[in-house]
Amino acid sequence: MKNIYIVLLHYPVVRNGQIITSSIKNIDLHDIARISATYNIGGFFVVQPDKSQQKIAQILLTHWTEGAGKEYNNDRATALNKLKIYDSL
Repeated sequence: MKNIYIVLLHYPVVRNGQIITSSIKNIDLHDIARISATYNIGGFFVVQPDKSQQKIAQILLTHWTEGAGKEYNNDRATALNKLKIYDSL
């Protein structure tokens, strides 16, 4: 069986006929990561070209995989280990 991967694409997004970059949301990261872990998905990729948004995502990941969040909820840390952030698809 081949691996299945999930991609959360933040660019390009079309809103009102304009191409935009959407924002990263904490709930999206851990909810989709949990689905990836539960169903043993090959990986979860977030495509976000905006460096400031990538930094926010990295802060969230560090909190849940290395910081106080890991101690609070280790299952979330395990799920978020499948998440990788990329500039483009």
